[in-house]
Amino acid sequence: MEKKLTFASIECGDKLPVVKQHLSQEDIWHFAVGSLDMNPVHCSPEWCRTAQVFGIPETVQHGQMTLSLLAKVITN
Repeated sequence: MEKKLTFASIECGDKLPVVKQHLSQEDIWHFAVGSLDMNPVHCSPEWCRTAQVFGIPETVQHGQMTLSLLAKVITN
């Protein structure tokens, strides 16, 4: 079993374990409803295929959703 990391045990240059989290478009839609942010860059795959706002033809998750996942990584 791997040793649990703490802030005190981490030193500059340490490599942290990889964290993987699968998010579906449905997860993004649920977050959009909860945050009241229905921007098409998050919610409309069809619009994103045409607009390619960030140079990709896919929706992107909300910034606050990213921050909430980072908080989960830190608290775990």
